[in-house]
Amino acid sequence: MDSWGVYDPVAAYELGIEYPDQSGRIASFNDVWDFRVRVYEDWLTSLESACPPAYWLIQSTRHARGDSTAAYIAVHG
Repeated sequence: MDSWGVYDPVAAYELGIEYPDQSGRIASFNDVWDFRVRVYEDWLTSLESACPPAYWLIQSTRHARGDSTAAYIAVHG
């Protein structure tokens, strides 16, 4: 984990990996397209007024395909 620059649980969460617990188990990878990490609520709110079609595309994708796909579209769209 040190070679990745991960020294605490917050840094691990931002990279989409699970920080080892007290037992020292090996970190496992999580979905890096976590909507809570990649998409900020204030940005989403401003997008709603700036470009309603994009906002509704992201919101409908969240409901139809899940948060991971919506986060990918929001970041790369």
